Amino acid sequence: MTNKKVREYQPPQIMAFPPSLDDVPPPEHPAYFVRDFVAGLDLSEFYADYPERRGQPPYHPRMMVGVWLYGHTVGIRSSRKLEQAIKENLGFRVVAGDQQPDHWTLSDFRRRHHKALGDLFNQTVQAAAAMGLVKLGHVAVDGTKVKANASKHRTMSYGCMEEEEERLREDIERWLEEVEANDRAEDELYGDGNGWSLPPELADAEKRRKFIQKFMDKLEERKKGRGRGEARADRGPGFQAPEAEGVGRTREPDSIGLPRAS
Repeated sequence: MTNKKVREYQPPQIMAFPPSLDDVPPPEHPAYFVRDFVAGLDLSEFYADYPERRGQPPYHPRMMVGVWLYGHTVGIRSSRKLEQAIKENLGFRVVAGDQQPDHWTLSDFRRRHHKALGDLFNQTVQAAAAMGLVKLGHVAVDGTKVKANASKHRTMSYGCMEEEEERLREDIERWLEEVEANDRAEDELYGDGNGWSLPPELADAEKRRKFIQKFMDKLEERKKGRGRGEARADRGPGFQAPEAEGVGRTREPDSIGLPRAS
């Protein structure tokens, strides 16, 4: 055990009283811009496509648009990665209002509203540039062109503005197509799983601790087995010592029993 002084580290098992999300990311965090911008959008096209049905109501389209839009700005390129970010990233939690749609729900929404999402993303990126956010996350924008269109003191040709808008549309469409390709590939790879959650047998804290202890015991057993083998080699080729049951007969690393992520 080291005597070096370090900061205390005692991660809580459960956060009993989570802080307000507005108190966590700094006020200049771009997630607030995305959340507030989406709040003012006309989403009647999305509402019209929501079927009337009984049972659990669907997620609000404003939240779904917001998380996909924010995902676009930070370079998310699959529904599973977006699901993970919504559960782990404070910026996404701000936009999602702490709701947590799964990757199937996210993917279905994106596919159903492909064109409408692309149009909204274009509007948002242009608005960000006009407000001085020349680079919103991973989305690079020619802010001088977009800002000029909104400025009273600068002018630009209509053709030049159209050219910039077309470039943005093409970039967004390429991103949407890449997300679709990645979703299909990950569906094949992970099936119903999300690709990053612990398997069910390790989701329980007590079972997880027991598994880790068992794993460490097996590693220690293997280490001792190697040490005995080296000792026998040092005593010459003719030396043989009795082997304790279970010691020295080690298995391959994957036979220790590490479960795969679901």
